[in-house]
Amino acid sequence: MEVASDLLNRQGPIYREDIAVFVSQSGKTVDTLHALEYALENDALCVGITNTVGSAIARNTHCGVHINAGREISVASTKAYTSQIVVMAIWFI
Repeated sequence: MEVASDLLNRQGPIYREDIAVFVSQSGKTVDTLHALEYALENDALCVGITNTVGSAIARNTHCGVHINAGREISVASTKAYTSQIVVMAIWFI
């Protein structure tokens, strides 16, 4: 697991056999989108977990999960965060 900006800063290795998971409430976080582009350039399988249908991450990943947590009206995105953690826990079991 790596933060998107750290991956980009050090140009971490991503291979064709890798699965890269991109998590974003809005689906348009700039660092995450740049990391997605980097992973796609390296032919990794890209999976998105987002709360926004039709977002850039949802459109540009190979597959993904729309968490459907509803609209967030504060900076602390509690519903989306909790839903994303549940999706990852279920997926990695």
